[in-house]
Amino acid sequence: MVDQVREIQEQHAARGRHVQSIVQKVIHDSVISDANPCIDLFSMNTYQSRLSELTRAFERVPNVMHGLAVKAQPIRGILSAAKDMGFGAECASFTEAQHALALGFESRKIIYDSPCKTYDELKQMIQARVYINLDNQEEIEKVNQIARVDQIHPEPKQIGLRVNPVVGAGTILSTSTATKDSKFGLPWTPETTDKLLSLYQANPWLQGVHVHIGSQGIALDVLTAGIKRAAEFAQLVNAHVGSKQIQVIDIGGGLPTQYDGIHEAFTFTDYTQALEQAAPSLFSGEYELLTEFGRSVFVKSGITVTKVEAVKDWCNQRFAVIHVGANQFLRTVYLPHQWSHPMTVFTAQGEIKEGPFMKQDIAGPMCFSGDFMGRNVMLPEIETGDYLVIHDTGGYTTSMYSKYNSRRANAMYAYDDKTNALTVLKERETCEETLQFWGLVDPVPLDC
Repeated sequence: MVDQVREIQEQHAARGRHVQSIVQKVIHDSVISDANPCIDLFSMNTYQSRLSELTRAFERVPNVMHGLAVKAQPIRGILSAAKDMGFGAECASFTEAQHALALGFESRKIIYDSPCKTYDELKQMIQARVYINLDNQEEIEKVNQIARVDQIHPEPKQIGLRVNPVVGAGTILSTSTATKDSKFGLPWTPETTDKLLSLYQANPWLQGVHVHIGSQGIALDVLTAGIKRAAEFAQLVNAHVGSKQIQVIDIGGGLPTQYDGIHEAFTFTDYTQALEQAAPSLFSGEYELLTEFGRSVFVKSGITVTKVEAVKDWCNQRFAVIHVGANQFLRTVYLPHQWSHPMTVFTAQGEIKEGPFMKQDIAGPMCFSGDFMGRNVMLPEIETGDYLVIHDTGGYTTSMYSKYNSRRANAMYAYDDKTNALTVLKERETCEETLQFWGLVDPVPLDC
């Protein structure tokens, strides 16, 4: 037990040292204050280094395009920095695709793969010349109808189909997308092979295949098994139709990360080495390759800093009340054992807190009993006026923001971790901006 506590203390100190300089900066310069009691910080150096690592890891692939998952981190300034480095955008909704177009991403570097697309959305995306992954037979028919009725035809290598390789689930069922009962794509099993082949043969404009089996909680060998299945499926289709119909393989998802504040679970080179062993044809130049990394690119670059507004120590229970919870960390609050974030305590002056370590509950600001960032967390004694740093918040936090209780979304700042120079990426929402979500002050009657 003594060794375990010592390890917790050492990890707490190490995480704190990793970000102490920028935390002290925002405290001393009153960037975080009563008027701005919770902020998000994003290290552009860490982010750009990770993007460069991704590029280098795939440099032996003759024709590859990396589309970053907008759903993971949609902040304009962050996406634009990737665009300037030659990256694309993977968009899980029509609005995300419009977002990428408005930011100036090249149309063929935008992947549109919402699992629910209307006729008009598909038509606009075909016209916009973005790459499209269809999800189901109804969407295939919609594309045929758009060509037949509107005389709008997809370009070569513009449209693929999401195929579920059915390689099984990872440790987090809610984000595993390659089980037989997954809602995504069409499952490829011995029973469905003929039907899938007939869909490709009947629709020669269908020239891509897409797999995505999830990232967090998925082992590297399962990830590569799913992608191997995609390469095998492409070869099967092309042999069946007697031509190179499938020319694009979208290997979907990305890599899991390790939520510890400092280290990544894998390097991108780890990934490409495993991938080349499993599916060497992807490195041959035979296909155009698309990727959709998100979590493993964004997460480590971000921290969230919140003031500790109050501490309650009653009935042998110690609560630290902070300014963020289920409004920004939905998965952490509802599935804490699967999506926990490490935390570091700083004093009001920006010093890393030391012992004694004790079990404490970290309570969010939302008006429901389950709003906790952590229960019985071993941390130094937290006091009112301290600051809590939540690590690994660069992806899937701001993008999942909830309007429940009308909590105002945080300001976000990019920072240079060498100079601590700050850049505003997003101002904190005003009350008026938050309340716009709740509709018109004067409802407008519709004439029937």
